[in-house]
Amino acid sequence: MDTAPPLFTQPPGSPKCWAYALASWIAVTEDRTPTGPEEIVKACKNYCALGSPALNPRHVHKVFESKFVRMAWRVQEGRSLKADELRALLDVNYLYCVLWSGSGMSHARVLWQFSDYSQAVVHTDPILGNYQFWTMAEIAKFKLILGFPKESLYDVVTEHGIPWFYRDEVLYTPGFAA
Repeated sequence: MDTAPPLFTQPPGSPKCWAYALASWIAVTEDRTPTGPEEIVKACKNYCALGSPALNPRHVHKVFESKFVRMAWRVQEGRSLKADELRALLDVNYLYCVLWSGSGMSHARVLWQFSDYSQAVVHTDPILGNYQFWTMAEIAKFKLILGFPKESLYDVVTEHGIPWFYRDEVLYTPGFAA
């Protein structure tokens, strides 16, 4: 994608990166109603951890698959994500991305442009409030949840058979039988 998504900077120390990145993703995703991150936190309060604005991992799919968001998603090891696939996805639409480190900590961002020269993707960072490069070597260190507009999945031509999930269906990437 050529247009940078808007930056939403979360309050220092808050566990709201998921909502701030989601507001950015929604703002650049066709047929979605732009909504501020704090409104997203309020709308999703039943899916947050008890007494916290952090999204409860057990409810991630409920937010992604809501009629408001309509995001197909998949869980994948970063080391298995190939540059060609990432480039193909980003040629069609923006990617919402949640990453986990070995310590169990997570962070959300929006991926929006791939650089062949540096083998890196440009992403929003709601903690820093800026755009950052993220190399394929850095991506390989994490387990990822990748989110993509459900209606755009069929526009992506890829050679990878990792399924995308949406509600009760499993949506395979084109070229692969379910």
